[in-house]
Amino acid sequence: MKIYQEAADYIKGKMGEISPKIAIILGSGLGVLSEEITEKIVIPYKEIPNFPVSTVTGHAGELIIGKLQNVAIIAMNGRSHYYEGYSLQEATFPIRVFKLLGINELILTNAAGGINTEYKPGDFMIINDHLSFFAESVLRGKNMDEFGPRFPDMSEVYKKDKIAKLEEIIKKVRKLREKDKLEEEKAKIAKKRAIFDENIDDLLAEFDDNEEYDDLDFEPVEDNVAERSLEEVYSELQRTTLVQEEKIHEFKQEEKIIEEVKLEEELLTDIEEAETTTLSAEPEPILEVEELPSLEETIKELEEKNTEEQALEAIEVEPLTEEIPSEPQNESYDEVFLKEEG
Repeated sequence: MKIYQEAADYIKGKMGEISPKIAIILGSGLGVLSEEITEKIVIPYKEIPNFPVSTVTGHAGELIIGKLQNVAIIAMNGRSHYYEGYSLQEATFPIRVFKLLGINELILTNAAGGINTEYKPGDFMIINDHLSFFAESVLRGKNMDEFGPRFPDMSEVYKKDKIAKLEEIIKKVRKLREKDKLEEEKAKIAKKRAIFDENIDDLLAEFDDNEEYDDLDFEPVEDNVAERSLEEVYSELQRTTLVQEEKIHEFKQEEKIIEEVKLEEELLTDIEEAETTTLSAEPEPILEVEELPSLEETIKELEEKNTEEQALEAIEVEPLTEEIPSEPQNESYDEVFLKEEG
C-alpha cells in the first residue's frame, strides 16, 4: 500500500487546485487528444515514485492534469503493457493510484483489431464485457480494502448507463462527420463546375459557327444541396459529371475531325501544286540506246570465238613433242614413238 500512496502524494503535490474525478487512458493513436487539454500540468512518469515507465514507441509516458471541454480530468498519455515485461500488478499500478486521487470514473481506450469484416479503420467500438484467459487475476493475493472488497461485482464491469451515453455521443459525432463530408462534396461539385464552365466556354468559342451545337444546353447543378441526403448529392455529382464529360468529348471529337479535314485539304493542295509544276516543266531529252545485235549474229560471233580458242589450244599442245628428253637414236625407239602417236 505504501508504494501506491507515495505515488499519489507526489501527484497531489503537482495538481494545485484542480481536483479531477475522471481519468482517461489514451491508447495508441489517441495521444493527439492531449493537445486538446487546457490548463494542463504535465508530469513525466519517470518522476513519479514507483510509477511504471512506457517503453513502446508512440507512448509519450506522461501524466497530464487539466481540463477537457471545461471538465477537470487526469490523462495518461501512454501506458505500460504486460507484453513489455511488467507484471500485471505493475501494469495496473496507475489505476490504484487514481483511486487514491479520488477518481471515480475511468475511460479506457485502445487501438484494436477484429475479425468483423464490416469494421473499418476509424470506426468506434464499445467493449461491454470481456473474458480473460491469458493472465492471472490482479485480485490474486492479499486483499487491499482501500481499493474494494475481496470479490467485487463483475456483472457490470462496464457501466451500461455510460455505454448508452457514449452511443448517443457517437451518433452525434457521425452526424457531424456526415455534415463535414457533405460540405466537402459541395466544395468538390463547385470546383468541378467552375473547371467545367471555364473549359466549356473555350470550346464553345471554337465551335461558335457550328449550327449542329446550337441546341445544346447544359443543366445547372441544383443549389439546394444542403437540403438533400448525401446519397442524392453523390448521384447528382455523378450524373452531372458524366453528362458534361460526354458533351466535352463530343466537342473534342468534332475538333479532331475538323483538324483532320484541314490536314487533308493541305495535302491535296500540295499534290495539285506538285502536278502543275511537273506538267509545266520542259521534258528531259531521251537517252540514245545502242541497237542490240540479232540472235544469228550473236551465235555466229560465239562460234568464231570458240574456233579461235580451239586453235590456241592446238598451238599450245604442239611444243610438248619437243620437250621429250632426247635419247640415243635407234630403229626401235622410232617405231615405238610412231605407234604412240598413232
